[in-house]
Amino acid sequence: MTQAAARNAPTSPQDGLWEAKLSEARDFSVAAAELPALTLRFPTRERFSWLLMKALYWSGRRADAIDAYHRTRRTLAEEYGVDPGAELQELFGSILRGDPIAGCA
Repeated sequence: MTQAAARNAPTSPQDGLWEAKLSEARDFSVAAAELPALTLRFPTRERFSWLLMKALYWSGRRADAIDAYHRTRRTLAEEYGVDPGAELQELFGSILRGDPIAGCA
């Protein structure tokens, strides 16, 4: 298994559950409050960081979303010696530019 595959291998049913919750949410602050626990438990799981960054951005916490990206980037560099994957980097770029992100109410 490659390092990228290992970083994104399913760890639990929570992967899909959080994506569904986030896509149906109207109050993203709830997800933004709960997702940090998953990113602490699974610090190299880019998908959880991606979900957290979206929830933070959608709830008006752009600076926190940027900080979440940098924490993930540092962890991946320390653990695997790699940068975040393309999907996380693209989301980060969109947040930096202040682009509207799909799903944002």
